Amino acid sequence: MEKAEECIRKREWKNAHGYFDRALFLDSANYKAMMGKGYCYRAKMEYKLAISQFKKVIKIKNDHPDAFFLLGVCYLEERFLKEAMTSFQKVISLAPEHRETYLFIGDIHRFQGEREFARKYYLKYLEGCDNENIRNVILEKLESVKEIDDVEDNY
Repeated sequence: MEKAEECIRKREWKNAHGYFDRALFLDSANYKAMMGKGYCYRAKMEYKLAISQFKKVIKIKNDHPDAFFLLGVCYLEERFLKEAMTSFQKVISLAPEHRETYLFIGDIHRFQGEREFARKYYLKYLEGCDNENIRNVILEKLESVKEIDDVEDNY
């Protein structure tokens, strides 16, 4: 697994994938190797294959918030909003401190025109955020949601 992780750091997806396959050959229930394969697929934008891997992890370890999070990210990339939302909500139930999840949930609500919910999750994401650049990005998202509300209120 160390060699696979080193390949990931070097962005050598094919080599990392091979190491994860070998680990799974030795132990077909090695959820860390499954996560690694899913991560490689996601990095190569092979989202359907990544989804399959993360689902395998969840079958073995259904309390793994990172598996649900990455599954949600891949669903979102494939524009499966309902499935992405379900995955992200599971992350929140398992690990409410997983802040990045709130950002994705906010984005889904924004895509669906649910501005109040989007605002709620963006604000939740901002709680405890001390990175000024990230705060500015989220504040812009909040402002864009507000601007849409203001335009609608004028009509």
